[in-house]
Amino acid sequence: MDDQFRMKSVAIGMAKMSQSQNADYICSQVDKIVKDWELDGELSLLRPTAKATGGFLEKWQEIMRFFKSCGAAKKALDMERARVNNDVYRFATATETCWNSMLTLMRRVHELAGEMAAALEVVIASPAQLEVDRGRKMTASMLSELEREEVSDLCKLLTPAAKLTHEVSGSKYPTISSAYSKTNGLTPALTTLTAGPAKEMSDALIQEIELRFTVHQMPEVTLVAMFLNLGCPDYEFSVAILNS
Repeated sequence: MDDQFRMKSVAIGMAKMSQSQNADYICSQVDKIVKDWELDGELSLLRPTAKATGGFLEKWQEIMRFFKSCGAAKKALDMERARVNNDVYRFATATETCWNSMLTLMRRVHELAGEMAAALEVVIASPAQLEVDRGRKMTASMLSELEREEVSDLCKLLTPAAKLTHEVSGSKYPTISSAYSKTNGLTPALTTLTAGPAKEMSDALIQEIELRFTVHQMPEVTLVAMFLNLGCPDYEFSVAILNS
């Protein structure tokens, strides 16, 4: 497997790809991932059962893989652009799509902060006990020791993403936080950001990942947890947060 094909595969989190697939296809798949994930419903229905808990952890892992792959996706696109340098516009558009897809997903996750904090509390505290559900008893799931460690690491490593800003007509606006969509319509939709601010934010985020973590330092599920600010003072989940 050549390096270019491997990078493309990592970029969209897929196990198999055809070598005929190009940068346009990569970006279309990245965009599809963002649009097709129904995180809201998944988290709203979370209960401490084996099925729900497993689904929640799987979603976290998918999100982590997606963020971790962004640097690889950019490199793959750059390699393609260098190889096919007579089609600059196509690759400039594709790269912009990749950056904006990452930032769009970050914003969606951030806006689910309260619910995700509560869901993580349920997962961490999930005991092996019998529950009564409409007269039927069922066993709540108990996370394995490794899963508990990964979720605990995730909770501890969260750092604010709300500090990210982008500039519009000389004024700065929050990019990831929920305030972004409530600025009196002054900010453009995140998916319409031009290549300039999109590249600036993307490069800053990727640099932070590379400075703080490597693949070998911690589990995949916690690799980019510093991006997700769940509003937890001192990185602790409190009763106040769960009731907010």
